[in-house]
Amino acid sequence: MASYDIGIIGGGPGGYVAALRASQLGLRTALFERDRVGGVCLNWGCIPSKALLKNAEVVNLVREAEAWGIRAENVSFDLGAAVDRSRSVVEKIVSGVEGLLKDANVDVVQGSAALGGPRVVTCGGVRHEVKNIVIASGTSSRNLPGLVPDGRVVLSSKDAVVLRKVPKHAVVIGAGPVGVEFGHLWASYGAKVTIVELLDANGAPVAPEAQSDTVLPQGDLDLALGALPGVRYRTRPVTSPSLDRQLRPIGHSIARNLTQTAIGMLSISPTWLSCPVA
Repeated sequence: MASYDIGIIGGGPGGYVAALRASQLGLRTALFERDRVGGVCLNWGCIPSKALLKNAEVVNLVREAEAWGIRAENVSFDLGAAVDRSRSVVEKIVSGVEGLLKDANVDVVQGSAALGGPRVVTCGGVRHEVKNIVIASGTSSRNLPGLVPDGRVVLSSKDAVVLRKVPKHAVVIGAGPVGVEFGHLWASYGAKVTIVELLDANGAPVAPEAQSDTVLPQGDLDLALGALPGVRYRTRPVTSPSLDRQLRPIGHSIARNLTQTAIGMLSISPTWLSCPVA
């Protein structure tokens, strides 16, 4: 049984930074991570999405080049190449974090971790004795009841960040940062995008007769209007069939459109967290 001063479950920004600091303070440190270090932010969220948004910025600059006295003909835009660039950015940053942890003598233990008892973390069938435990297990995407991402028609943000083909039509459910970013990205590459949102700019549910122009007022009409009557203001749990009925009056159907769910994140709170750590 390996023994550590501190064991950190979760290698995202909270976990790996805690591990580095613990090592700096002279503690023998183990970091347990089932995927690569960096968590959702570095691997599937903040970093790759911002890299894709940079591509969208360049695409829009090229489209507006004539306004700057620059004329270009037969220009094409390749979303797949943008995805490849974003993944290379991710690889560079995650490899850098892995190098920092190695240089700091942090033991990165690969696999799903669980509490095996007081001051014991199990991972890959191996028990690790730890004097102190930090839970940094992160978050996962929320799903609408009955609308489970399938990676083909209904996408999660993780699916969306590696989507290589521009959809002709897309419905983005949720106008938070994730929804707006992907809506802007796909619209920049030529997709027809509608963003559906529950709340108005003041954070209040939208009245049935109201229609907002504050989601993306500088984008195309469908993005700017965002939520439309019958969809935007729903406050009850929605199932896939009823959502499809709500989209039809505005010319959308889950069967005919790419649909991305972007309704926020949930903290990962595994059942094993109830295990006493005395």
